[in-house]
Amino acid sequence: MTELETSTQSSSGPADALSKLAQILGSQGFKPTNSIDLTRNLNLHEVTNYESLEELRFIESNKKNRYNESKEDELLRFKKLTQNFDDLITPLNTILKSFNSNLIKLSKELENLQNKSISLSSNLNQRISKENELIPIVSDLIIPTDLIKRIFNEQINKGWCECLSILTDKSEILNTYLEKKEYQAMKSLTQLKILLSNLYLKAVDRVKIFIILKIKALRVINTPSQKIQKDLLDVKEIYKFLQTQNFKLAHELRSGYIFTIRWYYKAYFTRYVQSLQKLKIISFDNSYLLGNEYLNNNTSYFASSKEIKIKVDFAIDRRVQILNELDSTCILAKIAETNPSKFYMELSFKSFIMALMDNGTVEYLFLLDFFEIPETEINSIFDDIFRPIFKIGEGFVKQLIDQNQNDIFGLLNIIKLCTFFQIELQKRKIPILENFLNLTIIIIWPIFQKLIDQNIENLRKISFKSSSVANNSNIHFITAQFTNLVHGIAKVIEGIENFELINKELLKNDLVRLRNELEIKLTKISKLLKANSQEQFLLRNYNYILTIIQDLQSEIIQGEIEHFKLLVNAYKN
Repeated sequence: MTELETSTQSSSGPADALSKLAQILGSQGFKPTNSIDLTRNLNLHEVTNYESLEELRFIESNKKNRYNESKEDELLRFKKLTQNFDDLITPLNTILKSFNSNLIKLSKELENLQNKSISLSSNLNQRISKENELIPIVSDLIIPTDLIKRIFNEQINKGWCECLSILTDKSEILNTYLEKKEYQAMKSLTQLKILLSNLYLKAVDRVKIFIILKIKALRVINTPSQKIQKDLLDVKEIYKFLQTQNFKLAHELRSGYIFTIRWYYKAYFTRYVQSLQKLKIISFDNSYLLGNEYLNNNTSYFASSKEIKIKVDFAIDRRVQILNELDSTCILAKIAETNPSKFYMELSFKSFIMALMDNGTVEYLFLLDFFEIPETEINSIFDDIFRPIFKIGEGFVKQLIDQNQNDIFGLLNIIKLCTFFQIELQKRKIPILENFLNLTIIIIWPIFQKLIDQNIENLRKISFKSSSVANNSNIHFITAQFTNLVHGIAKVIEGIENFELINKELLKNDLVRLRNELEIKLTKISKLLKANSQEQFLLRNYNYILTIIQDLQSEIIQGEIEHFKLLVNAYKN
C-alpha cells in the first residue's frame, strides 16, 4: 500500500507541471489537447486491469515519454506561434502607438477647437448683444448719403423741406443720446454732431440765398407779388428752420422783405391811382341842388312827369345795383386809361378799395403764414408796409371828392362801400384798413353835411310870383326834387343804417331839416293860389311825396313816412 501511495503521489507531477505552464501562459495560453486524457491514463484507479506493478510502471514510463515528446512538440509549436504573433504584433504595436499619439494630438486639437468654438460663441453672443444695443442707435442716427446730396444740390421745394425735417429730427435724437453719460464718450457721436453742424450751415446758407433771390425778384418790373409769395409759401418751413438756426439772420431777411414789399406796393398803387384818375367821371354841378332849374331859365316852376325824370335823374337804382355787385372785379389799369365810357365816382373809389383790400388781405395772411408773426406785432408791421399806400389813397379820395362835391349820392355810396368793405373784412377775420375806412368817412361826412345845408339854403332863396303858379295842377318841381333826394338817400342807406360808420341820427335830422324847409316853401307857394286851391295844392304835393317813399324799408325814412301820412290825412279831411 505504501508503494502504491508513493506511486500515486509521484504520478501527480506532470499534472502540476501543466498547471504551472498554464499559469505562465495565462488564461489565454496554450492548452494541450490530450492533457485530460493523459491525466486520466495516469489515474491509478484505472490500472486494475493490469496484472503487475512492473507492467504498470512500464506502461507509465512509455506514456511519460510520449507525453514529453508531445509536450515538446507543443512547446515548439507554441514558440513558433508566439514568434509569428510577435512578427504580427510588433508592427501593429507600432501602428497602435502612432495611432495613440495621433489620437492624443487630435484630442488636443479637438479640445483647442472646442475652446475656440466656445470663445467664438461667446464673442458672437456679445456681438449680437452689442448689435441689439446699437441697431436702434444706428437706425436713429444714420444719415443717408442721398440726404446729404439733396441738401447740397437739390432745388429748394417741398421735397427739400422734408430733408430739413429729417435733419432736425436727427439732431434732436442725437442730443437725446448725448445727454446720457454712456454715450458722451463715443467718438462716432461726436463726429456725427460735427457732420450735422456742417449740414445745418449749408442748409442755412441755401435758405438765405433762396429768400434773397425772391425778395430781389419783387423789384423786377411787372413781377406779380402773389407769385413770389406763393413760391415762398410752398416752402414756408424754411423760414421756421432759419429762425431756429440763426434768429438774427431770419429777422434781417424779414426786415428786408418788409422794406421791399413796401416799396413794391407804393410803386404799384401809385401807377394804379394815376390810371384811375384818367377815368371819365360823371360830374354833377350845382344845378342839381334843390331849387335850381335844370332845363333853362324859361322852365316852368311846375314839372310834368317826363320833366321830373329828366331833372332829378341821379340814376339811383342803377348805382345801387352796381354797388351791390361786390364780387365784380375792380377796373384794370389799362382799361381805366383807355376806356372812353363814363363812370360814377363811387366806382373809381370801389376799384381802389378793392385793390387795396385784396392786396392787403393777401399780404396780411402771408405775414402770418410765412413769417409766423404774432398777432401782437402783425398790425404794426402791416401798417408799416401800407402806410405809404394809405397816404396815396387819402390823396386819391380827397381829389375824387373835391372834383365831385355836388354828387350827394356818390358821397353816400362811398360811405356805403366803406361799410360793405368793413363787413367783408370782418368775415375774413382780418383787422386791416379799418383806420383808412374811418378816415374816408371822416373826410366825407362834413362834405355831405355841407351839401345838405346848400340844398336847404337854396330852398330858402327861391322866390315865386303869383302869376307863375296860378291855376297849375302839376306837382311843383321842388316837391319832385325833394322827393327824389329823400328817396335816393333812403335807398342808398337801406340795410346799413345800423352800422357804426353810419350816423343814423344825423341822417334823420337832415331829412327833418329838409322836410321842414320844404313845408315852409310849399305853404308860401300855396298862399299865392286862390283860397279854394291852397289845400288841394298841398294835398297833391304831400300825397306825391308819400306815394314815392311809403314802400321804402329804411329805418331813417320811417319817421318821414308817418309824418306825410298825417299831413295827407289832415288835408283829405
